[in-house]
Amino acid sequence: MERGVLLLVFMFFAFIASSQQRMGFGYSLETEQAEIKVFPNPATDYFQISHIPQAKRVVVRNIASSVRTFSYVPNSQYDIADLPAGEHSVVVLDEKGKILKVLRLQVGAYRP
Repeated sequence: MERGVLLLVFMFFAFIASSQQRMGFGYSLETEQAEIKVFPNPATDYFQISHIPQAKRVVVRNIASSVRTFSYVPNSQYDIADLPAGEHSVVVLDEKGKILKVLRLQVGAYRP
């Protein structure tokens, strides 16, 4: 039951984030040269994000609302070794807190 409630809360916040992008409150950034990606995916110890000029913060969330916040540094590795296994959202924000991109990241061993 508790897991179901957490799933609903996670889905609600994901819906709000995507609605903000569609309504113009945030914006999705797709560069002309390349699509923004998170790699490696799945990841166990760290992940990286392709270069995003306007990015200032990176927030990692899981379904249980655990949050990890990083300052964005181009070509940096973000340490996630102590995060629980499972699917996480990586939210990239600009200096005003607007969402630039929301990406999925599988942490730990992938099990289809």
